[in-house]
Amino acid sequence: MTPTETIALHLVHRLYEATDGRPNRWKMLAGIPLTKSALGLAVESGWLLVDEGGRGICLTEAGRERVRRWRDE
Repeated sequence: MTPTETIALHLVHRLYEATDGRPNRWKMLAGIPLTKSALGLAVESGWLLVDEGGRGICLTEAGRERVRRWRDE
């Protein structure tokens, strides 16, 4: 796993915890340590959505499932 993949998974996991794993819960990106490449990877992988202003993120069902699988690894 690359460092970018690791950061992306940590981002998705942190968002999962912040939303109690519930769908359609948006959180602000401010204060979340990440890199643009990790955010891009999470979006390209279909794990999360970014709002039009680029300031909020939301888990997709694929992101929720990825966290569940990652916990089992």
